[in-house]
Amino acid sequence: MLTAIIVSENPELVQYLRQLIAEFGDICVYKHMDGGSRRYDIAATLSSYEPDVAFVDITHLERPDSLAAVCLQELLPGRLRTVLVPFARAPQPVSSERALGALAGPVLTPPFDADELDRAVRGALRRKASKATSLVLAVLPAKPGDGASTLAINLAGAAVNTFGKKTLYIEADLRSGAICYRLNLQPRFPAGDIFVNAGSLQEGWSGAVSPSHGIDILPTGGSPQTLRGARWDFYRLLRFAREQYEVVVVDLPAAIDEVAESVIAEADRVVMVCTPETSSLGLISRRVRDLEAGGTRHGHLRLLVNRYAAGDPAPGDMSRLARREVTALLPEDILAAKTSCRASTLLSPDSRLQTGIMDLAGALLQMEPPGRSVSLLDRLKRTVRQIVGNHSQPGGTTSAINWNVEQNSVACDLRGRR
Repeated sequence: MLTAIIVSENPELVQYLRQLIAEFGDICVYKHMDGGSRRYDIAATLSSYEPDVAFVDITHLERPDSLAAVCLQELLPGRLRTVLVPFARAPQPVSSERALGALAGPVLTPPFDADELDRAVRGALRRKASKATSLVLAVLPAKPGDGASTLAINLAGAAVNTFGKKTLYIEADLRSGAICYRLNLQPRFPAGDIFVNAGSLQEGWSGAVSPSHGIDILPTGGSPQTLRGARWDFYRLLRFAREQYEVVVVDLPAAIDEVAESVIAEADRVVMVCTPETSSLGLISRRVRDLEAGGTRHGHLRLLVNRYAAGDPAPGDMSRLARREVTALLPEDILAAKTSCRASTLLSPDSRLQTGIMDLAGALLQMEPPGRSVSLLDRLKRTVRQIVGNHSQPGGTTSAINWNVEQNSVACDLRGRR
């Protein structure tokens, strides 16, 4: 549950907002600051108690001594965790909205409902997350068995061992827990305990994560208790993780539940994983439709085809079936995957599959793998392969990723298209 304060001098407007917050169900209003509040009261509240959301009435924002103006002066210096959701009695002049700048989104004016309130809060949280220097990557399978977990853990490994990023891997499949068995992990205590007090994740964090291969791993299994909590609990987890890590990789379940929706909404990149089979590609089409119906941004989703081998459909044919552009291909490398599982370790860095994952990690992090120089001729060859297709020869040394030649450099095109 999110905590909030309301800043307004209008009792009727406050009552209207409180009723919608009660219907919303996931926000606890800690304090209401009215016309009797002074600058000291606002500063003391925001300093001693940092709420998740500040609902601020900007009806009289043009007055320098107004409650809204004083509150914004306290928020503008950069509260790490509090986000702003502005509201007003009636539509405001352009000058008032301009004064908010990038600090806030659209101003809520009655009548608005709980769904609009939900979108406003999520939008504010997303804007705050977008200003973070860390990167949250969500990996979503089309169906179980498509290799998304193998991709996710080795993507985290590449972020650490190839690019030197402090990385956290979160196993968000509450019904799985396979990572403990895959890497032979033995957590010191159940990871679910960190949600007993969601507002203070620092306590017990070192005991909840299991370091392995340079990665901090937060597993959901391997113990009698699994991670639990609602969507805002996972928002708090991601917010905390952004403050502690440079890269956070979240391994999502195939079933899109409330937790998965929350993670997808907060992630910077979402990589959907499928295989060249018709059933897997078809499910991607359904995933995209369901996610976008729930408000996920179109350009937020990338499609990766795993286990791509000779004889599989061309990327263009797969895109038409999935109704989504294929962003990247990873080669079929059964031997490397089985070898790593049997040894309870990550993929060998010399394997074709891990080479492709390193390329993918570099594209997501917008970094070139160290020690790997790419000649202009190779860049041109990759561009030509992307244009004319190279699906008959997937067994090369690198994965077939959408490469663009731009300003004499190669960049993996993972931006998505609107």
